[in-house]
Amino acid sequence: MKFNYGIDLEKIKSIALNTVNSFDNCLKDPPSRTGVKQLDPDGFIVTINVWTNAHGFQDTKLAFQERFMQNIKEAGIKLPGMV
Repeated sequence: MKFNYGIDLEKIKSIALNTVNSFDNCLKDPPSRTGVKQLDPDGFIVTINVWTNAHGFQDTKLAFQERFMQNIKEAGIKLPGMV
């Protein structure tokens, strides 16, 4: 997910960790990792790596991304394209 440089990376990482910890389909071991994947002129891209069972991977991925996006919005962070 892409964020502008005015967004606090530590806040994003905290929201990501809280999302992982609240999501039953994310395995706790090995631990998840969150970091900056790419730096662009207009912002940075964050990647979140979590482990899950192979069966149901795609459903878990889609549901996790939706919840993370909702948690970002609830924290008052504007996503690209939001007015």
